[in-house]
Amino acid sequence: MNKGNGPIPTSQLFALINKDRCYGSVNRGNKLSINSASVDAASGLALHSVREAPRLSLRRRAIETEISKSHLQRIFKQNRILPFKPKFRHTLEEGDEAKRLDFCLEISNRVLNDVGFHKQILFSDESTFSTNGVVSSQHCRNDGNCMKGHWQQITVATV
Repeated sequence: MNKGNGPIPTSQLFALINKDRCYGSVNRGNKLSINSASVDAASGLALHSVREAPRLSLRRRAIETEISKSHLQRIFKQNRILPFKPKFRHTLEEGDEAKRLDFCLEISNRVLNDVGFHKQILFSDESTFSTNGVVSSQHCRNDGNCMKGHWQQITVATV
């Protein structure tokens, strides 16, 4: 603020006018405090809307509950609600449990019988393998040369 007796700079004058318009006084240092009852009501309404419609987008939820999008994001962050829509890619079919158990038993037997078996396993990060040895690795998180959205063609030696 202007400490001297000289003229007030225009930027400070506009800041004081805006402060008076927003808060009703130029003496008020901080913004008005938000009523805690209204915050509790808003967070209760937001959490209830999540229980009612968990797949609703944040923007649509803000429109329906008349709570700002940024306030909804803050409420969700405080309550550890993740803002994504769950998508189920793989479903367990009937008989899958038995197949999984058979697979685990088979791998356990191979590990016990063959000391170097673990060296023959290829661990990948979401790559698609085909029968002709071509690998489509679309998710290259650790490779700095891989551009996102493009796939590399890698040939794997068949055994």
